[in-house]
Amino acid sequence: MRILTAPVALLLVVTATTAYAQAHDPAAAESLFRSAKAAEEKGDFKSACGMFAESQRLDPGPGTLLNQADCEEHLGALATAWGHFLTAKDQLPANDDRVPYATQRITALEKRLPHLSIHLPASAPAGITVMRGQAEVHAAALGVPMAVDPGLQTLTATVPGHLPATTTVTIAEGESKDVTLKIDAPAIAPATPTAPGEPAPAAAPSSDSTSTRRTLAWVAGGVGVAGLGVGVVTGILALGDASTFKNNCNQTTGACQNQSGVDAASSGKTASTLSTAALIAGGLLTGAGVVLFVTSRGPASTTVGATPLPGGAAASFTGRF
Repeated sequence: MRILTAPVALLLVVTATTAYAQAHDPAAAESLFRSAKAAEEKGDFKSACGMFAESQRLDPGPGTLLNQADCEEHLGALATAWGHFLTAKDQLPANDDRVPYATQRITALEKRLPHLSIHLPASAPAGITVMRGQAEVHAAALGVPMAVDPGLQTLTATVPGHLPATTTVTIAEGESKDVTLKIDAPAIAPATPTAPGEPAPAAAPSSDSTSTRRTLAWVAGGVGVAGLGVGVVTGILALGDASTFKNNCNQTTGACQNQSGVDAASSGKTASTLSTAALIAGGLLTGAGVVLFVTSRGPASTTVGATPLPGGAAASFTGRF
Protein backbone atom coordinates (compact mmCIF):
# COMPACT_ATOMS: atom_id res chain seq x y z
CA MET A 1 0.00 0.00 0.00
CA ARG A 2 1.25 3.46 -0.91
CA ILE A 3 0.86 6.14 1.73
CA LEU A 4 1.15 9.83 0.88
CA THR A 5 3.26 11.88 3.24
CA ALA A 6 1.53 14.81 4.92
CA PRO A 7 3.11 17.57 2.77
CA VAL A 8 2.26 15.76 -0.48
CA ALA A 9 -1.30 15.01 0.63
CA LEU A 10 -1.79 18.62 1.67
CA LEU A 11 -0.46 19.83 -1.68
CA LEU A 12 -2.89 17.60 -3.57
CA VAL A 13 -5.81 18.82 -1.47
CA VAL A 14 -4.87 22.49 -1.98
CA THR A 15 -4.41 21.98 -5.74
CA ALA A 16 -7.73 20.20 -6.15
CA THR A 17 -9.53 22.80 -4.04
CA THR A 18 -8.04 25.65 -6.07
CA ALA A 19 -9.01 24.06 -9.39
CA TYR A 20 -12.54 23.43 -8.11
CA ALA A 21 -12.90 26.99 -6.89
CA GLN A 22 -11.78 28.36 -10.25
CA ALA A 23 -14.41 26.31 -12.14
CA HIS A 24 -17.27 26.31 -9.57
CA ASP A 25 -19.58 29.27 -10.10
CA PRO A 26 -23.19 28.40 -9.18
CA ALA A 27 -24.50 31.91 -9.89
CA ALA A 28 -23.14 32.01 -13.41
CA ALA A 29 -24.27 28.41 -13.96
CA GLU A 30 -27.86 29.30 -12.97
CA SER A 31 -27.86 32.32 -15.32
CA LEU A 32 -26.64 30.15 -18.18
CA PHE A 33 -29.24 27.47 -17.40
CA ARG A 34 -32.10 29.96 -17.51
CA SER A 35 -30.81 31.48 -20.76
CA ALA A 36 -30.52 27.99 -22.24
CA LYS A 37 -34.15 27.20 -21.38
CA ALA A 38 -35.24 30.48 -22.97
CA ALA A 39 -33.27 29.65 -26.12
CA GLU A 40 -34.93 26.20 -26.25
CA GLU A 41 -38.37 27.80 -26.14
CA LYS A 42 -37.41 29.81 -29.21
CA GLY A 43 -36.16 26.67 -30.99
CA ASP A 44 -32.50 27.77 -30.85
CA PHE A 45 -31.15 24.42 -29.69
CA LYS A 46 -27.59 25.08 -30.89
CA SER A 47 -27.20 28.07 -28.54
CA ALA A 48 -29.08 26.28 -25.77
CA CYS A 49 -26.79 23.22 -25.89
CA GLY A 50 -23.69 25.40 -25.59
CA MET A 51 -25.12 27.21 -22.57
CA PHE A 52 -26.22 23.98 -20.89
CA ALA A 53 -22.71 22.57 -21.36
CA GLU A 54 -21.10 25.65 -19.82
CA SER A 55 -23.57 25.64 -16.94
CA GLN A 56 -22.73 21.99 -16.29
CA ARG A 57 -19.02 22.81 -16.30
CA LEU A 58 -19.44 25.62 -13.77
CA ASP A 59 -21.80 23.71 -11.46
CA PRO A 60 -22.10 20.01 -12.37
CA GLY A 61 -25.39 18.31 -11.58
CA PRO A 62 -27.59 15.55 -13.01
CA GLY A 63 -30.48 17.97 -13.60
CA THR A 64 -28.45 20.20 -15.90
CA LEU A 65 -27.00 17.15 -17.64
CA LEU A 66 -30.51 15.77 -18.33
CA ASN A 67 -31.44 19.07 -19.98
CA GLN A 68 -28.18 19.09 -21.96
CA ALA A 69 -28.84 15.54 -23.19
CA ASP A 70 -32.39 16.45 -24.27
CA CYS A 71 -31.00 19.46 -26.16
CA GLU A 72 -28.36 17.36 -27.90
CA GLU A 73 -31.00 14.87 -29.05
CA HIS A 74 -32.85 17.73 -30.74
CA LEU A 75 -29.66 18.54 -32.65
CA GLY A 76 -29.34 14.92 -33.81
CA ALA A 77 -26.29 14.12 -31.65
CA LEU A 78 -27.86 10.83 -30.58
CA ALA A 79 -24.81 9.06 -29.17
CA THR A 80 -23.69 12.15 -27.28
CA ALA A 81 -27.18 12.57 -25.78
CA TRP A 82 -27.38 8.86 -24.92
CA GLY A 83 -24.08 9.03 -23.06
CA HIS A 84 -25.18 12.08 -21.06
CA PHE A 85 -28.51 10.46 -20.14
CA LEU A 86 -26.59 7.43 -18.85
CA THR A 87 -24.26 9.62 -16.78
CA ALA A 88 -27.10 11.67 -15.34
CA LYS A 89 -29.06 8.53 -14.36
CA ASP A 90 -26.00 7.12 -12.58
CA GLN A 91 -25.72 10.34 -10.55
CA LEU A 92 -29.34 10.34 -9.42
CA PRO A 93 -30.44 8.61 -6.20
CA ALA A 94 -32.35 5.39 -6.84
CA ASN A 95 -35.59 6.87 -5.46
CA ASP A 96 -35.34 10.10 -7.50
CA ASP A 97 -38.48 10.65 -9.59
CA ARG A 98 -36.27 11.60 -12.58
CA VAL A 99 -34.80 8.08 -12.85
CA PRO A 100 -37.77 6.66 -14.81
CA TYR A 101 -37.60 9.64 -17.19
CA ALA A 102 -33.87 9.09 -17.81
CA THR A 103 -34.42 5.34 -18.27
CA GLN A 104 -37.17 5.91 -20.81
CA ARG A 105 -34.99 8.33 -22.83
CA ILE A 106 -32.04 5.93 -22.74
CA THR A 107 -34.15 3.02 -24.01
CA ALA A 108 -35.67 5.12 -26.80
CA LEU A 109 -32.29 6.38 -27.99
CA GLU A 110 -30.68 2.93 -28.01
CA LYS A 111 -33.02 1.88 -30.84
CA ARG A 112 -31.87 4.82 -32.98
CA LEU A 113 -28.11 4.76 -32.41
CA PRO A 114 -25.75 4.21 -35.36
CA HIS A 115 -22.72 1.98 -34.72
CA LEU A 116 -19.33 2.19 -36.40
CA SER A 117 -16.63 -0.50 -36.35
CA ILE A 118 -13.13 0.72 -37.21
CA HIS A 119 -10.56 -1.70 -38.59
CA LEU A 120 -6.90 -1.47 -39.59
CA PRO A 121 -5.60 -3.15 -42.73
CA ALA A 122 -3.46 -6.25 -42.30
CA SER A 123 -0.41 -4.27 -43.46
CA ALA A 124 -0.76 -1.68 -40.68
CA PRO A 125 2.61 -1.21 -38.91
CA ALA A 126 3.13 -0.99 -35.17
CA GLY A 127 2.81 2.39 -33.50
CA ILE A 128 -0.09 3.63 -35.62
CA THR A 129 -2.37 6.28 -34.07
CA VAL A 130 -6.11 6.36 -34.85
CA MET A 131 -8.34 9.39 -34.25
CA ARG A 132 -12.13 9.75 -34.66
CA GLY A 133 -12.60 13.46 -34.91
CA GLN A 134 -10.67 14.86 -31.94
CA ALA A 135 -10.86 11.67 -29.85
CA GLU A 136 -8.22 8.94 -29.97
CA VAL A 137 -9.42 5.40 -30.71
CA HIS A 138 -7.30 3.02 -28.65
CA ALA A 139 -6.35 -0.45 -29.82
CA ALA A 140 -8.93 -2.12 -27.55
CA ALA A 141 -11.73 -0.22 -29.32
CA LEU A 142 -10.71 -1.25 -32.84
CA GLY A 143 -13.19 -3.65 -34.40
CA VAL A 144 -15.79 -2.97 -31.68
CA PRO A 145 -19.15 -1.49 -32.81
CA MET A 146 -19.16 1.95 -31.16
CA ALA A 147 -22.18 4.20 -30.82
CA VAL A 148 -21.58 7.40 -32.80
CA ASP A 149 -23.59 10.45 -33.78
CA PRO A 150 -25.25 10.22 -37.22
CA GLY A 151 -23.61 12.10 -40.07
CA LEU A 152 -20.06 12.49 -41.32
CA GLN A 153 -17.33 10.76 -39.34
CA THR A 154 -13.69 11.70 -40.01
CA LEU A 155 -11.14 9.02 -39.17
CA THR A 156 -7.40 9.69 -39.24
CA ALA A 157 -4.61 7.11 -39.14
CA THR A 158 -1.05 8.30 -38.60
CA VAL A 159 1.90 6.00 -39.20
CA PRO A 160 5.18 7.13 -37.59
CA GLY A 161 7.23 9.04 -40.17
CA HIS A 162 4.26 9.53 -42.52
CA LEU A 163 1.63 12.18 -43.07
CA PRO A 164 -1.83 11.48 -41.61
CA ALA A 165 -4.20 9.49 -43.85
CA THR A 166 -7.86 10.49 -43.60
CA THR A 167 -10.91 8.28 -44.18
CA THR A 168 -14.42 9.73 -44.13
CA VAL A 169 -17.66 7.80 -43.75
CA THR A 170 -21.27 8.96 -43.53
CA ILE A 171 -23.52 6.94 -41.24
CA ALA A 172 -27.28 7.25 -40.81
CA GLU A 173 -29.50 6.87 -37.77
CA GLY A 174 -29.80 3.21 -36.74
CA GLU A 175 -27.18 2.09 -39.29
CA SER A 176 -24.16 -0.15 -38.58
CA LYS A 177 -21.01 0.15 -40.67
CA ASP A 178 -17.55 -1.38 -40.84
CA VAL A 179 -14.74 0.76 -42.21
CA THR A 180 -11.10 -0.14 -42.89
CA LEU A 181 -8.76 2.82 -42.60
CA LYS A 182 -6.39 4.07 -45.26
CA ILE A 183 -2.74 4.18 -44.22
CA ASP A 184 -1.00 4.88 -47.55
CA ALA A 185 -0.04 8.50 -46.79
CA PRO A 186 3.36 9.64 -48.15
CA ALA A 187 6.40 9.70 -45.92
CA ILE A 188 7.47 12.96 -44.32
CA ALA A 189 10.53 14.36 -46.14
CA PRO A 190 13.51 14.41 -43.74
CA ALA A 191 15.12 17.74 -43.02
CA THR A 192 18.52 18.28 -44.64
CA PRO A 193 21.09 18.04 -41.83
CA THR A 194 23.80 20.66 -41.46
CA ALA A 195 27.21 20.15 -39.94
CA PRO A 196 27.76 21.61 -36.45
CA GLY A 197 28.63 25.28 -36.76
CA GLU A 198 27.70 25.36 -40.44
CA PRO A 199 25.16 28.06 -41.25
CA ALA A 200 21.90 27.00 -42.81
CA PRO A 201 21.76 27.57 -46.57
CA ALA A 202 20.45 30.99 -47.43
CA ALA A 203 17.03 31.09 -48.99
CA ALA A 204 16.91 32.15 -52.61
CA PRO A 205 15.52 35.65 -53.03
CA SER A 206 11.90 35.73 -54.09
CA SER A 207 10.85 37.17 -57.44
CA ASP A 208 9.22 40.13 -55.65
CA SER A 209 12.43 40.83 -53.72
CA THR A 210 14.52 40.59 -56.91
CA SER A 211 12.22 42.94 -58.81
CA THR A 212 12.29 45.47 -55.95
CA ARG A 213 16.09 45.36 -55.74
CA ARG A 214 16.47 45.95 -59.47
CA THR A 215 14.02 48.86 -59.42
CA LEU A 216 15.92 50.44 -56.53
CA ALA A 217 19.18 49.79 -58.38
CA TRP A 218 18.02 51.74 -61.44
CA VAL A 219 16.64 54.59 -59.31
CA ALA A 220 19.77 54.87 -57.17
CA GLY A 221 22.02 54.57 -60.19
CA GLY A 222 20.11 57.22 -62.15
CA VAL A 223 20.13 59.72 -59.29
CA GLY A 224 23.80 58.94 -58.63
CA VAL A 225 24.82 59.59 -62.24
CA ALA A 226 22.85 62.85 -62.17
CA GLY A 227 24.68 63.82 -58.97
CA LEU A 228 28.03 63.08 -60.60
CA GLY A 229 27.00 65.25 -63.53
CA VAL A 230 26.14 68.12 -61.21
CA GLY A 231 29.48 67.66 -59.45
CA VAL A 232 31.42 67.75 -62.69
CA VAL A 233 29.60 70.87 -63.97
CA THR A 234 29.99 72.78 -60.72
CA GLY A 235 33.60 71.66 -60.57
CA ILE A 236 34.24 73.18 -64.00
CA LEU A 237 32.55 76.40 -62.85
CA ALA A 238 34.71 76.41 -59.74
CA LEU A 239 37.85 76.05 -61.89
CA GLY A 240 36.71 78.99 -64.04
CA ASP A 241 36.14 81.14 -60.97
CA ALA A 242 39.53 80.12 -59.65
CA SER A 243 41.13 81.33 -62.91
CA THR A 244 39.26 84.66 -62.73
CA PHE A 245 40.30 85.08 -59.11
CA LYS A 246 43.93 84.40 -59.96
CA ASN A 247 43.92 87.03 -62.71
CA ASN A 248 42.21 89.76 -60.71
CA CYS A 249 43.29 89.19 -57.11
CA ASN A 250 46.44 88.98 -55.02
CA GLN A 251 47.12 85.30 -54.26
CA THR A 252 48.92 86.11 -51.01
CA THR A 253 46.66 88.72 -49.41
CA GLY A 254 43.42 87.81 -51.17
CA ALA A 255 42.77 91.46 -52.06
CA CYS A 256 41.04 91.91 -55.44
CA GLN A 257 41.56 94.73 -57.92
CA ASN A 258 37.98 94.79 -59.23
CA GLN A 259 34.46 93.45 -58.68
CA SER A 260 35.02 90.51 -61.05
CA GLY A 261 37.65 89.13 -58.71
CA VAL A 262 35.42 89.59 -55.67
CA ASP A 263 32.52 87.82 -57.40
CA ALA A 264 34.78 85.01 -58.56
CA ALA A 265 36.07 84.46 -55.01
CA SER A 266 32.53 84.15 -53.65
CA SER A 267 31.01 82.03 -56.40
CA GLY A 268 34.09 79.85 -56.56
CA LYS A 269 33.73 78.79 -52.93
CA THR A 270 30.04 77.99 -53.46
CA ALA A 271 30.69 76.03 -56.65
CA SER A 272 33.57 74.13 -55.02
CA THR A 273 31.44 73.11 -52.00
CA LEU A 274 28.51 72.10 -54.21
CA SER A 275 30.78 70.14 -56.51
CA THR A 276 32.30 68.21 -53.62
CA ALA A 277 28.88 67.36 -52.12
CA ALA A 278 27.42 66.35 -55.46
CA LEU A 279 30.38 64.13 -56.30
CA ILE A 280 30.20 62.37 -52.90
CA ALA A 281 26.43 61.83 -53.08
CA GLY A 282 26.55 60.83 -56.73
CA GLY A 283 29.36 58.38 -56.09
CA LEU A 284 27.57 56.78 -53.15
CA LEU A 285 24.26 56.45 -54.98
CA THR A 286 25.92 55.11 -58.14
CA GLY A 287 27.82 52.55 -56.06
CA ALA A 288 24.65 51.58 -54.21
CA GLY A 289 22.86 51.12 -57.51
CA VAL A 290 25.59 48.79 -58.76
CA VAL A 291 25.47 46.81 -55.52
CA LEU A 292 21.68 46.49 -55.61
CA PHE A 293 21.75 45.35 -59.22
CA VAL A 294 24.40 42.70 -58.58
CA THR A 295 22.80 41.41 -55.37
CA SER A 296 19.41 41.11 -57.08
CA ARG A 297 20.87 38.02 -58.74
CA GLY A 298 21.99 36.29 -55.54
CA PRO A 299 23.26 36.65 -51.96
CA ALA A 300 25.88 39.29 -51.36
CA SER A 301 27.77 41.04 -48.60
CA THR A 302 28.57 44.65 -49.41
CA THR A 303 29.85 47.83 -47.83
CA VAL A 304 29.43 51.33 -49.28
CA GLY A 305 31.43 54.25 -47.92
CA ALA A 306 33.16 57.53 -48.58
CA THR A 307 36.84 58.37 -48.03
CA PRO A 308 37.78 62.00 -47.28
CA LEU A 309 40.47 63.41 -49.60
CA PRO A 310 42.13 66.85 -49.77
CA GLY A 311 39.62 69.14 -51.47
CA GLY A 312 36.91 66.47 -51.74
CA ALA A 313 36.11 62.80 -51.15
CA ALA A 314 36.03 59.47 -52.92
CA ALA A 315 33.13 57.01 -52.82
CA SER A 316 33.90 53.32 -52.54
CA PHE A 317 32.12 49.99 -52.11
CA THR A 318 33.34 46.47 -51.48
CA GLY A 319 31.39 43.28 -51.84
CA ARG A 320 31.40 39.49 -51.83
CA PHE A 321 29.11 38.01 -54.43
